[in-house]
Amino acid sequence: MPPHDSESTVHLLRELVLHMHLMAADFSGSSGLHTTDIRALILLLDDQRGERSSSPGTLGSRLGLNTASTTALLDRLETRGFVRRERHPTDRRRVVVSVTDHAVAVGRDFFGPTIDRLTTILDGYPRRDADAVARFVGDAVAAVRER
Repeated sequence: MPPHDSESTVHLLRELVLHMHLMAADFSGSSGLHTTDIRALILLLDDQRGERSSSPGTLGSRLGLNTASTTALLDRLETRGFVRRERHPTDRRRVVVSVTDHAVAVGRDFFGPTIDRLTTILDGYPRRDADAVARFVGDAVAAVRER
């Protein structure tokens, strides 16, 4: 593959994001989940991987939802067995939202093969190059968050 200039690389990244979005839409169709439900699950899974807790208010804020919409979203996900709401272990006034093992398994079944292909590709790069890719993607995420 020939080297790319910076703008070409950004367009490749945009294409990757588009295909990931289309995968999420396919998952939405096959699972019967709304796209907002999927975004919520992704955020909660990221929180779990980062060993962070998430409250309904925090999740709603991150998704741009009001309180009523967040409650409806969590009700849908809880009814389907994807999340659970529990009292915070040290502050019983607070509620913590977490994903269930069922949600992890369903996500892994659908997205796992793609994750495996991407990690295999990344593992094929020399460590220095893989570190540069990780640094670029992290910086790109931060730049897009700033909008």
